[in-house]
Amino acid sequence: MKPIHVHIVGAFLIFGLLGFVSCGKSPVVPCETGDGSVLLTFRTGVAGAGAEVCAEGTPASDDSVVRQLHVVILSEEEGAAGEATGRWAVEVSRTIGTGTVGIPLSDAYTFRVRAGCRKRIYLLANCHGLIGIDGRPLDFSNAAFVPGADGRSAVDGYVFCLGTGKGEYSYDPVAGIPMSSVYEVEVPESEALDNNEYEISYTLYLVRAATKFSFSFTNRTGAVSEDAAKSIRVERVRIDRIAATRMYLMPHVLRNSDDRYWVVDTDRGSVVQLGAVGVEATEKDWIDWMVDETGKKNTDLYQWLIGYEIPLSQELHDPWRYTWSKGITVAPDNKKVEAAVPLYIPESRYVIQDEADASLELQQYTISFATSQRDNVLEDKAENWYPVDYSPVQLPYLASLFRNTYVKVDVTFTGENPELELQVDVEPYWEVILEPEFGI
Repeated sequence: MKPIHVHIVGAFLIFGLLGFVSCGKSPVVPCETGDGSVLLTFRTGVAGAGAEVCAEGTPASDDSVVRQLHVVILSEEEGAAGEATGRWAVEVSRTIGTGTVGIPLSDAYTFRVRAGCRKRIYLLANCHGLIGIDGRPLDFSNAAFVPGADGRSAVDGYVFCLGTGKGEYSYDPVAGIPMSSVYEVEVPESEALDNNEYEISYTLYLVRAATKFSFSFTNRTGAVSEDAAKSIRVERVRIDRIAATRMYLMPHVLRNSDDRYWVVDTDRGSVVQLGAVGVEATEKDWIDWMVDETGKKNTDLYQWLIGYEIPLSQELHDPWRYTWSKGITVAPDNKKVEAAVPLYIPESRYVIQDEADASLELQQYTISFATSQRDNVLEDKAENWYPVDYSPVQLPYLASLFRNTYVKVDVTFTGENPELELQVDVEPYWEVILEPEFGI
């Protein structure tokens, strides 16, 4: 097994801000206001999706396409004294799109809802047909969204199966990556509104229930001498410590003892609490943080979201493998070869065991490659190719593999007996050169 030399490693959330961009008049759900009701309008987006769209208003990137959007709005009931009872009722449940074609990205959606109470808005994209751990399709009936005494609904705990077997889901951006989010908002009394209309001032973002890896390869073995040059065919990649078989549909982000969401700061030794002091925390806090991170111009200010749950314990994390069907052939010409498609895997949570400050629960993953190689002076015949496997190496700057994270791995083969250098670019800053001590 050959060692891998780690040159540079980093990670960044999928870049970009808007998945839904203005493309004409917004669709309005037909409705009429009456006593105690208002028209609620909101805009939706995909967290980390690129801003480019095609003429029909759909995203340029497959993994940003929403083929079917399920919107569920619940209202919190009030008691006789006008105070919240903690009981919720579904007042809107609507599926938009057939699931076969992408939904045009529009300005907004409008629904008729009861005024003067708190709403819980679920957004589920590309989720119908997912199979739960009981072997049955996930249930998206109204009852599945109504929270119990603990404040959580059945949907909040849904787990879908991953894999290539019967009833399992294998990530396919063309068919649609599952995405989800939930927001809580206060809708004013109708008397306080103009024309009985209330528009949420911020975008409600969907978050992909996946992480994304892309790979590129460069062969510099000919830099020493022409006789030392080797043709290399990359056949397999393996990433260890992945929760490869199950995935929560809804994010399970944790709060701290102050009932706040938090992230690890740039020093990797302290935490930052999200949201405004004295203001009730909602999932909007960490989703807004995720979107804000993509807009940072100074990439050494990157933070990590590490407090979340996954449906598998650390002991059940397994190696995740992918085989390129015909391999990726990289000639010794110092030209970068991009893997044709990115790879999607579930969020995971493998905590470093020997971390100095274990309370931060920073994570650690390893990656390795299997190749075939041929001395370039020999003919391209099967008998002249021989296997060369590269030992697993840690990705030391990947402190979290939370959903919607994008890791871009650039592999370079160097030397007469080729070793590897790894770099993960921080998008969209293509020209940034990162040092091993880089703060992310």
